[in-house]
Amino acid sequence: MIKIIGYALKIAVVVAIGYWLVEHPGDLTLEWQGQVIETTTPVVALILLVLIILTSLIYHGYKRLAAAPGRFGSWRHGKKRSQGYEALTKGLISVAAGDGNMAGRQANKARKLLKDAPLTLLLSAQAAQISGDVKAAQDSYRAMVEHPDLAFFGLRGLLNQELKTNGRRDVTGAVNRNALKLARDAFRLEPTSTWVVETLYDLETIAENYDRALGLVDQMRRIGMIDKVESKHKRGIIMMARSLAAETYNRHRDALNFVAKAVKLAPTFAPAAARYARLLAKEGKLRKARAVIDSAWQINPHPELIAVWKEFSPYEDAEGRLRWMRRLCTGKTNEDRLGIAPLLLENAQWNEARTLLTEALENKGGIRVLRLLADLEIKEANDSFAAGQWLSMAEERPPAPCWVSLETGATQSVWTPFSVDTGRFDILHWLVPAPAGTNVKALASPDAAPAKPAPPPATQTIDAQYQEVEDQSTATAASQ
Repeated sequence: MIKIIGYALKIAVVVAIGYWLVEHPGDLTLEWQGQVIETTTPVVALILLVLIILTSLIYHGYKRLAAAPGRFGSWRHGKKRSQGYEALTKGLISVAAGDGNMAGRQANKARKLLKDAPLTLLLSAQAAQISGDVKAAQDSYRAMVEHPDLAFFGLRGLLNQELKTNGRRDVTGAVNRNALKLARDAFRLEPTSTWVVETLYDLETIAENYDRALGLVDQMRRIGMIDKVESKHKRGIIMMARSLAAETYNRHRDALNFVAKAVKLAPTFAPAAARYARLLAKEGKLRKARAVIDSAWQINPHPELIAVWKEFSPYEDAEGRLRWMRRLCTGKTNEDRLGIAPLLLENAQWNEARTLLTEALENKGGIRVLRLLADLEIKEANDSFAAGQWLSMAEERPPAPCWVSLETGATQSVWTPFSVDTGRFDILHWLVPAPAGTNVKALASPDAAPAKPAPPPATQTIDAQYQEVEDQSTATAASQ
């Protein structure tokens, strides 16, 4: 619109000048070297207009000719960029499809056409990684680190390669220092990346940099990786690990203080309560140690607490040990029953033992209950057949709960901060070992409370199971 108005104004000016000249006619005489030229004013004006137009045409023509090589170069450059981005797109599609060879060819083509485009480095790295060319992938990732926009992706790629090649630990079992440095650099660039935060947390704990690990737990909470409950649990596990490390260096006071914090942060974590009680007992604080076990038992009955409670018993005779255990196991949970039942057998209190074990079986008692019932049959009546029946049922039940690695499903009888099989931190939970192929992580709870064994596969009632054992036992006795 503006151009149209501009042209209209120009035409109006020319028309106005022409009209003015017509209305004001005049003559013009030019004498030059003896020659006299006479003409009118409008003719002179027309000649000047023609000269101006010719000069303008010559000037613009020259400009276009001078700019032609540049415009041709721009067109050619644009075509190369278009072809380069087309190759880049095809390469990324090939990466997604897992075609390393095609991705590599497209990466080379894109790199030639786009020259310094950073995305070509990413494509080259991905293509080399798919093809198994570790060195080429590392070279591309290192080049990416030099580009501000791709530095984080370069560091992440290098870190991932390092972990795949050398693992989280070196040959001595210490932390992989190169991986730790890469993870810290990546965290500085992207502190909200959940993968980087989790990886750095693992590496800092392996290096026993527990203060840094606590800071990372705070970061996990801030970015929504974990909730408040899991945050407290992680802090408790870190304090437990610090306690064990402090004792290794004979810093007994620190060991006690750290485990006290662990109990406060993770009250359902039985190993912390057990350790705290034992360290208190070493200092002669038996009353406080017993109170710790009693309090932990009320929150989360656990076999490890039974073991520590037995250590604190002032009695040596069987009857005294039973009385002592009754002070702790006063509830109606299966762990209470399993805590008392072995001592009832030791004191030959068969009826009460059978009653407790029957109640435990009715409350989804597992393999430990069935084994104690078999023990009862032998000790009470030396009935090996009835005992065998209970043991046969036990073989059909899931194993007893133990410490299970959420990473591999491997089991341990004793909790440790780092799993024995892979050396990962805080990966052990108290669970019934799952069958092969089961997603173990889905079975774990943040507080690592004792898992409940699966119900028996048989549809028989408890009374029917007892009746079956007794009938078969009676029949065997009659035949003999």
